[in-house]
Amino acid sequence: GITSEDGQQYDAQIQSPLNMGGFGLTSADSTAAPAYIAGAENTLRHSPAFASVWTGEIPLHPDSPMSQAIDDSIARFKATTSILEKDCTTEHLTCLSPHTSALLPSSAANFVEFYKAKPSSVIQAALTHRISTLSFIARVSAAGKQGKAGHCTIARLQSLRETGSAVWLQTLPTEPALALTDEKWRWAAWLRLGVPVPVTESCCSKCKQADAYGKDSWHALSCTPASGRGMTGRHNAVLAHLADFATLAPRSNRTEPATLDPDSQKRPDIEVALPDRTILGDVTITHPTSRSWIKKACKQGVEAVGDKREGCKNSLYKKMAKANDMEFMAIVLYTYGGLHRSAIRFLQRLKNAVDPATCLLSRSGFQIALRQHVAIAVQRGNADIMIRD
Repeated sequence: GITSEDGQQYDAQIQSPLNMGGFGLTSADSTAAPAYIAGAENTLRHSPAFASVWTGEIPLHPDSPMSQAIDDSIARFKATTSILEKDCTTEHLTCLSPHTSALLPSSAANFVEFYKAKPSSVIQAALTHRISTLSFIARVSAAGKQGKAGHCTIARLQSLRETGSAVWLQTLPTEPALALTDEKWRWAAWLRLGVPVPVTESCCSKCKQADAYGKDSWHALSCTPASGRGMTGRHNAVLAHLADFATLAPRSNRTEPATLDPDSQKRPDIEVALPDRTILGDVTITHPTSRSWIKKACKQGVEAVGDKREGCKNSLYKKMAKANDMEFMAIVLYTYGGLHRSAIRFLQRLKNAVDPATCLLSRSGFQIALRQHVAIAVQRGNADIMIRD
């Protein structure tokens, strides 16, 4: 069915699984061919039964089941990518590399020669990654054709590609702080999949924005007048985890340190004394599909939204930090779970400051656990905001 030019058949086999792509599920039709190709290469390279074929003493017989299966798998892979490429805009395809010819031989006849010249590598991962990348581009391209109506989808899809966006899905509820109730898990899943929320009225009575819920049923995640209390609770939950892990490192820290600026009441969220110097951090959680950010997220990418938020925090606290011989670092997070590079840098600094002799976790374990606690706190906070709204 993948080789069919029937649009309906293609939508059923390719597009439907993509709707669940937020959970990392992929159609077996699209992954079977890469899996077989990788298995065939591994067998030919390492199996004593095929040693003479791999060394080139004898060719892989064209009528053998393996040769025919390799040709069939190559054809299936090319058909899948060809279908997806037709749905991708040229603008996005130009940045796709490497070319298929660099990943895959033309046929079983030169299969051994092609892979023999390359080191044994993650063939299946490379081919599957190409399919998933093309699938993503196809989704973005389709949304782009919808004009403004597709902006929310583009921003959401871009958000799901940010580092750490899937951490909450991969976290086992091994302790209360890492657990989500069924209700909160549903809200987190709906947000990730872009499921519209049924609304009773279109106007927001808090911010007075006309058709706020009509344009965005997740409006509460970005409406401070309506959700200020919930946003503060979500923010404080993330901050509490940062402080707890800084103590676990163990590093002296204090939240909302005062009197750093005698001329104002400005207080960053956290002050941590690292071995080399003291750093100040301030948390901000941004909703990329909000009215304020959706245009920038669509045109420049979600990272541009994070850069803007980081710049705002820097302008507030960097001068103050320098005056106190400290270093300021913004901690920008996204509602969809991703981490801006500012947050990644801050978490990396905490990880590097872990004292292996006194901390209960290794540095890698510390980093994983911290990211998991932050990820769950953000999704739990999002759900609280939506449930209250």
